[in-house]
Amino acid sequence: LRRACSAGVAPCRGAMVAPRLLAHAFGGHGDAAMDDPAPRRHPSSSSTCAAPLAATAALPTRCLSPAWRRAVLSSFLFSSGSGGIHWHAPIDDAAATSTYLTREGAPASSPFGAKQALRPGTGYWCSAGEHKPSDLVTWKGTLKHRRKVSGLKVSWAYAPEEVRVRTTADGLHWDEPVRWHKEPLRDEVAFEEDMTFDRPRHVMDLKIEMKKGRAPWHFLGINQATLVL
Repeated sequence: LRRACSAGVAPCRGAMVAPRLLAHAFGGHGDAAMDDPAPRRHPSSSSTCAAPLAATAALPTRCLSPAWRRAVLSSFLFSSGSGGIHWHAPIDDAAATSTYLTREGAPASSPFGAKQALRPGTGYWCSAGEHKPSDLVTWKGTLKHRRKVSGLKVSWAYAPEEVRVRTTADGLHWDEPVRWHKEPLRDEVAFEEDMTFDRPRHVMDLKIEMKKGRAPWHFLGINQATLVL
């Protein structure tokens, strides 16, 4: 992404892009945009390409070009830092214990179903909202093949106040590589979070367990969840 920025493909200094713009750029669901359960504030960004969905018509053409899209996607494929390069891998399938329904029908057919958080540009998963403080809401990811994982990268659409991650290698015995912790207090409900496991784990299924949606909407939601190898 830095290479793309320096080449003028994406006039930005940061790798974070507004979730709704990302969905739009990769061809997200129009129905999801129309039926968005609540207006959300986007993650702060220094990118001139980061803007609410309604403003995308005014964006420079290069901000929606294929090269720019590839640059944005690359920020979720790998990241570099003091620890070197960390490769990311997608989660194959997903389900959730709570889903926002825009009309009558099953959660699987909702434009805010759990699978919307598997790929960029497919929308985002959103819970039904109005959860009680004691409610536990779970987003579960499933892999086709077990693999060694060192962490989880989550792009929150509606971050919870508390969250933990559980994993299993066999579907029977569950570990807790990321314990319950409170999310940082901030004005934005949408931001990216890297959750590093206590040690590398062999993962077949994983659960992101959440409590206490943030006021005033009390929704819980994920733009995208991906594995850190």
